[in-house]
Amino acid sequence: MNQQPKYRFYPSLLDKFEQYLRADEQVESFWNVDNETGEYKKSPEEIEAELKQSLLDAINRVPFESEAADKGTAFNAVIDCYIHKKKHIPSEREPYTIIGDGETNTIQVYFPATDIAPERNFLFDRSWCIEQSKYFSGALSQVFVSAVIPTRYGDVELYGYIDELVRDTVYDIKTTSKYDFGKYEHGWQRHVYPYCLIASGQMESVKAFEYTAYQMKGVMAQEAILEKVNGEVHISKSFDFMCSQLRNGRYRVKIERFTEPRTMSQNALMWLWFTCIEQETGTDKQDVHDYYCNRFLRRTSYFRGKEMVITGSTSKLNTVQMTDFLNKVQADAAAELGITLPLPADRYYNEFINEYKDRR
Repeated sequence: MNQQPKYRFYPSLLDKFEQYLRADEQVESFWNVDNETGEYKKSPEEIEAELKQSLLDAINRVPFESEAADKGTAFNAVIDCYIHKKKHIPSEREPYTIIGDGETNTIQVYFPATDIAPERNFLFDRSWCIEQSKYFSGALSQVFVSAVIPTRYGDVELYGYIDELVRDTVYDIKTTSKYDFGKYEHGWQRHVYPYCLIASGQMESVKAFEYTAYQMKGVMAQEAILEKVNGEVHISKSFDFMCSQLRNGRYRVKIERFTEPRTMSQNALMWLWFTCIEQETGTDKQDVHDYYCNRFLRRTSYFRGKEMVITGSTSKLNTVQMTDFLNKVQADAAAELGITLPLPADRYYNEFINEYKDRR
């Protein structure tokens, strides 16, 4: 008769223990050191006590609520839906609701309120989520694995859920507000999941393990295109979605007339002109570009009370500004260089295009 393992460990619990053992690293981490005084914000004793309590809470399965954890769960669930092209059905283990809206290009994940957490809504860019899901094409999702490992204290069962298993590669999806290289190097998923797959006989070998991290950081600004047609207003992004991406704080909402950015035809025409000038003068076209930017896009600004001259970039111009810039370049080339630079409406424009398009 097989005896039940004395202990059952899952990766997140082992992560808590790892963090407790590495308490001194958290004491010295940048977020715990005051930039001005160099002193600790929390003492080594305080950090050790917090990490110990966090470990004990995990051992005792003390319920906790975390908006960041819920956001990660929401994103993972959305990715799974697109991988398998199926709708999410709320359950006791997965009580959230997922609603996609093709018109506003958003996906809403709604978590109902619980005894310890308020209701929560998370909004994601639909097209972006679809694109990310392609990375895990053909994956098995939320694969439960379990295996026993013998120790000097008796048998221990290791178990957990693999986010995505693609052939012989294990993927664990992470969402974070700030990612630094090596952030998950001490994570236990990379040890537990491959061991369980092999020790349980589910797989003979595991080729690789990957933490696939997505930095989902709140932003300070959002933009959308608002269009009013026949008295009806349409907006290119959901207002709720834009608000969900912002950091906490106060914001000003301002609606201004939209001007199209410079068009590709304007950009292409500009470089054809500069190619022509390069051929006629021997001056590199990039230098020609920089010369005209310095001549026609200079502006005065002030920084820390000091006046300085800034040269603008053509990439920042809208269609109206780009038209003005091209008109000035055309006039200067004719007056100073004796070079005629045609516009699309001019008689010999097509001949000009054929002459210089392959020289760019």
